[in-house]
Amino acid sequence: MLSSDLEGRTLAPFSCSYTDKDIFLYALSVGCGVDELDFLYEGRGPKVLPTFAVVPPFPTLFGTVLKLGLDLKKVVHGEQEIILHGPIPPQANLENHATVSAIKDTGKHGILEVTVRTCYEDTEDCLFTTIWTILVRGEGGFGGDPGEKRKLPDIQVLDRPIFHYEFVVPEHQALLYRLNGDRNPLHADPDFAKMARFEKPILHGLCTYGYTGRAVLAHLDNEVDRFQSLWSRFTAPVFPGETLIVEGFEQPEGKIFVRTHNGTNQQVLVGEAQISE
Repeated sequence: MLSSDLEGRTLAPFSCSYTDKDIFLYALSVGCGVDELDFLYEGRGPKVLPTFAVVPPFPTLFGTVLKLGLDLKKVVHGEQEIILHGPIPPQANLENHATVSAIKDTGKHGILEVTVRTCYEDTEDCLFTTIWTILVRGEGGFGGDPGEKRKLPDIQVLDRPIFHYEFVVPEHQALLYRLNGDRNPLHADPDFAKMARFEKPILHGLCTYGYTGRAVLAHLDNEVDRFQSLWSRFTAPVFPGETLIVEGFEQPEGKIFVRTHNGTNQQVLVGEAQISE
């Protein structure tokens, strides 16, 4: 049960490690193929997709949801942000430090925000920071602060996009993405999906996030050191088999507004990337 009293709670550090096998699996799980060997083959480096930053801290986030006793059928990923403090290495030993950074009350729903600092093991050297915003349906009304909603540019007055990429999401993509650690049955089990009020299993929001990040990175000619952050809000579910269309719009101060929609022009994600020159 959510309560404003949870805000500020610090969780026990969680150690983890990964190798190039994990970064290759992640790249495959967000649609990389033979044209993106830099992210799939050790003979090319390899490079690491910036959005891989959501993988090492995920057990910490999932553990927080379970410790708070939240019902997985009510839990929906609302927003995600990664802030990179440098390029991600192809292997590392890490430690995740998580804090419940906000508990919000929309009246109808509750919102859990968890901030995780992922550092190299036994150091204060932070590799990346991730901010996870989880909507808990029907758990509002506990008298908490509703918080402020992030302001976004008006899509109707934006200039032409500076990039436009289309990705066909294979039918099996959610089954592949779940191997990164998100075993929520909502993404695999048709019966569970129906209990959660979806017609069939949905794609992980973080998989859509990964496709969106790939589009931003492609615009940067895959120069991973220029990719500094990506904040996104998930606005509609994506089903495996759909087409994702990612567009970017130039904003002041090195920012790019991103919009991802499906083949029927339904918006599924909006966000903002920060890049360097």
